[in-house]
Amino acid sequence: MPKRSSLKINLKIKEGTAMKEILPMLQQQLKLEDTAVKRLQELRRILVDSTSGQGVAEAASTVTPLLQELGELVKKQEEWLSFTGQDTAAAYVETQADSPEKQLAQRLLAAIGVMQERLRNALAADQQLLKKSGAFIQFHINVMNQAQASDIYAPPGAAAPAGDPRGRQMFDAGV
Repeated sequence: MPKRSSLKINLKIKEGTAMKEILPMLQQQLKLEDTAVKRLQELRRILVDSTSGQGVAEAASTVTPLLQELGELVKKQEEWLSFTGQDTAAAYVETQADSPEKQLAQRLLAAIGVMQERLRNALAADQQLLKKSGAFIQFHINVMNQAQASDIYAPPGAAAPAGDPRGRQMFDAGV
């Protein structure tokens, strides 16, 4: 016997009100993605402007719940789509008869596509900035510890060559 929520969704699809089911989900997805992009841009601004790292954790913590909520919404959409027999919302919308709801859904899907590209770009840029910030921090830790690079190459995992003035770094894997 199907779950109660599954039965409810299935009945609504049979009654022809399915477009009214997907429209709020698409609107919510667009809103969440737009908010996530804005918060990622704020995080990027903080990463660029702040050399001390102040505010990074707070800005990152505002993005995480949005991305989790977006993931939950996507799961809800996938569950809903499983009852329609379509793989994507776009494929489902294309199977519907022309109506104002279909036109709205198509506009929402186009906007969501643009927003997803912006979200991907914002995430990639922030990840790159975080990696550079990590390397910057590692460099300064080495400067504070007065670590010096060896003049002699040693493969990773091999013992340092005799007379290596560097010794071990603070974050060496073998420490």
